[in-house]
Amino acid sequence: MAINPMKFLQYKNDYEQFLSRHPRLTRFFEAVSEEALQEGTVIEVNVTMESGKNYVSNIRLTDSDVELIENIKRDFKKE
Repeated sequence: MAINPMKFLQYKNDYEQFLSRHPRLTRFFEAVSEEALQEGTVIEVNVTMESGKNYVSNIRLTDSDVELIENIKRDFKKE
């Protein structure tokens, strides 16, 4: 699978704008990545639509999951 560099730049800009509109999300992810990324941690996502419909799912992190996340954090760390 090839990555289109121009599309990647567009997503990068969109992502940065998203984070600037939702600064509490950035602080939340920073706190979680410093303290909670360990084997056995459960990550749950809860989505509630305006209509009231709700979707919930979760995962329990394995050592492999934690290693992948740490590698991504290292490789994409802002310089």
